[in-house]
Amino acid sequence: MKNILVVSVNEELIGKIKDVLVPQGYEVLHAGTPEKAKEAVESKDRDIQFVLYDADIAMSGGMDTLLYLKDQYPELPVITATAMHKDTGPLHLQSNKTPEKESEPE
Repeated sequence: MKNILVVSVNEELIGKIKDVLVPQGYEVLHAGTPEKAKEAVESKDRDIQFVLYDADIAMSGGMDTLLYLKDQYPELPVITATAMHKDTGPLHLQSNKTPEKESEPE
């Protein structure tokens, strides 16, 4: 069985990833913190073939762990992604702007 590690606190995201990958023969492992992710990869209990790292965790203090994984395990594919919407993500929050509503057809 192929093991994929999902590093995220977003339970809905983890559930959707499991819905897609488990029927295809993958085991989806979960780490809710950067420390747990590092422990999971370093553990010899399961051979992890792929890491999906939530950008929310990377941006909130988990970047060191992400860089550590890439440095210590260069052969391990790691993808950083986010489920944030472009209008409600960090850039929107930093700008304090309200998203423009599209005008409705007349």
